[in-house]
Amino acid sequence: MKTKEKTYTEFTPIGKTYWNDKGVYQTEFNELYKYLVPNCGDAPTIQGELLRVISRLNYDYFNNGNCNVQEVTEEDCYVCGGSGWQEGDDEDEDDVDCSSCGGSCTWETGVEITEYYQRMIDFLKQYSNTQNEIDDLVKFLTDYHHYSRRDLFHEKNEQIYTRLIDKVMQQILTDGKDANKPNTEFNGKA
Repeated sequence: MKTKEKTYTEFTPIGKTYWNDKGVYQTEFNELYKYLVPNCGDAPTIQGELLRVISRLNYDYFNNGNCNVQEVTEEDCYVCGGSGWQEGDDEDEDDVDCSSCGGSCTWETGVEITEYYQRMIDFLKQYSNTQNEIDDLVKFLTDYHHYSRRDLFHEKNEQIYTRLIDKVMQQILTDGKDANKPNTEFNGKA
């Protein structure tokens, strides 16, 4: 009798996450993480680094609101030229806070992914089969600054991270330990 090979095609239901230990592959994720991911620094294998990367991204979203992943880009205010001041309306009136930037001197022009986390996303692009999920994540991270958003932890946003972890876990579990090749980007430093 031939044994049916297990397939990994399930996805975590909306409302459940790996952050709250309810991911569909949570047991496998926890076991593989302990085995493949070092306490600090890059993992020496591709599968270990994939786990480390998705864990770091997931952690920063749920624990920090992506404040370490995102960097706000700014330009000098066009009205005050970056001084924060503008001349008063009357000759006798002192300079006042710029009416355009409120004296902050700059305008937020966009959001970028920090170099440290961009390196992780690039690793995912190179070694995982998750291009659609990565595209969704990058769009989410670069659409707006998250740290002060009240709707940041909405289920649709949580699902971006959960789906990415599900897909990486499906890849690792399907490929098996024989596919766990050395990480050529591993530098052995913490």
